Parts: sequence; structure tokens; C-alpha cells
Amino acid sequence: MGKNMASKKGLSVKKHVNAVHIRGELSLLQRKLANALLYHAYPLLPSQDTYEIRVAALCDLIGYDSNDWKSLKEALSGLSSVVIEWGVRENDKTRIWGVFSMLAEAQIDFKSGICRYSYGPVLREKLYNPEIYATINLDIQKKFGSKYALALYENCVRYRQVGSTGWMAMEVFRQLVGCSDQPAYSEFRRLSEKIIKPAVREVNETSDIELTPEYKRESRKVSSVRMKIADKRDLPPLRSKRGKTQPAEDAARVSAVVDEIAERERLAQEKAAAAKALQEMKAMLAKPAPIKEPGPPA
Repeated sequence: MGKNMASKKGLSVKKHVNAVHIRGELSLLQRKLANALLYHAYPLLPSQDTYEIRVAALCDLIGYDSNDWKSLKEALSGLSSVVIEWGVRENDKTRIWGVFSMLAEAQIDFKSGICRYSYGPVLREKLYNPEIYATINLDIQKKFGSKYALALYENCVRYRQVGSTGWMAMEVFRQLVGCSDQPAYSEFRRLSEKIIKPAVREVNETSDIELTPEYKRESRKVSSVRMKIADKRDLPPLRSKRGKTQPAEDAARVSAVVDEIAERERLAQEKAAAAKALQEMKAMLAKPAPIKEPGPPA
């Protein structure tokens, strides 16, 4: 069984969009674990059915700096009962609907500090050959503090090139972010106040995309939602969010730009000075040496 992690360059994993669509509620720790385990196993999916990773390395991947292994065990245990549902989105053109356990098995050897885990054979094949996938950046994932925000990020990031998620019925949206089993959030006002607004704010502050929710109403009731998505790499460097200034962030960026300009000017001045000295030297060498008149005989 492979013990070497996939290259940490980029720390991103291709996650099949249907593996993003989870039935049931995942904790923040479970969602981070699921992505880290897939990231580690991905290169070995075609050739192996069981994978192992050092617990210390796994904790590093998810930014887990606690010694609370009990929570880690409970999170892994919960993943084995979490169901991935194929074909949740109404506009998916998939011809197959199915459900799969997220993990077939998981165990931790406390003596060696190794975590071993596996996926079911059909799920393994689907995870390795995703027709449509979301690229999840694990460095960005570490920064999330809300399970709803991370779920929203996962469900939106693959649309960054399109610019919008497309319209989703509110029932589907609640399922995708992991609150469909909570009756309190069936009311839009409470869903917006407790889930949508805080999650959108955290995605915008934490990740590499910026979201703007839009709503569609039927009979004066909000029936659908879509997220407009901007790729922050395409946004002006000093753009503020919704008119709110971010002094520390903007000051850091301005300072970096000023430093870069100053460095360029310094180099330009040094280059100009060197060029001037070289010209003077060339001019000096081009002049014929003065002929000395012979002095009177001694």
C-alpha cells in the first residue's frame, strides 16, 4: 500500500461534483477530512483499493492542530455512514442515479500513527474519472471555520469560469449545503439570516472566488437561488467587498506595490549610472594618449 502522499504542489484535488453532493449533514472536520483523504489517495485509485497516510500528515493537510484524537476518530467513523448521492442537481444530464458510502472502511493504528482507509470499487472508479469535477484547494479549505461556508464553496467553485451556478430550487440548495434535515431552515428568512449570508460572507473573505446570491420568487415566496461567481484572480487588486474597506489588506497590497516600484527605480538608477560610467570609460579609451614633449637634456 502506498505511503507517499501526492505532490503537495498546489494542494488541490479534483472532486467529482456528485461527491460534493452529500445526503445528510457533514461536520466541518468531516468535510475537510473527506477532501484530504481523496487528495492523498487520488493517484493510487486505479491500482489500489486501500490507502494509508500518517495521521500527522493528515492533520497537517486539514490544518488540525489539536491532540483530540477522539474527535478525529468520530469524524472518520461518521464518514463511513455518510451517503454520496449521484444525480442531485436537477439540471444534471447524468443517466445514472446511485448512492455510495463515502468511506468503505477506516482505521487508525495508534502504535505506528498510520490511518488506513478504502473506498468501494464503483465509487473509486467514479472518483478517479470524473466527467465533471470541482477543484478544491486544500490550503484555502484550511481557512474555513464554517461547515456551511465550505459546502457552499465546494458547490460553487467549479462554476468560476461560467460565472453562475444556475438556478437551484431552495430544497436542493438546502441539501447541497447540508441543512436539509433541519426544519428550522425551511423558512427562507431564517435560512438567509443563519446560513446563506454568513456562508457567502465567509467564502468571499476566505477563498479565491466572490459570490453574490440572487433569488427567484413564485407567488411572493423565494423558490430558487443562484450564486453569481467572480474569480478573484480577474478582479482589480484593490477592490473592496460591497463597498466595505479592508484597511489592513489594502495597506499591505499598496505597501507591496510601493516597494516593488521603489526597487525598480533603484535598479533603473543603478543601471543608468553604470551605463554612464561605461560610456565615460569608452570615451576616455577612445581619446589618443597625449604626446609628451621631450624635456631639455639633463
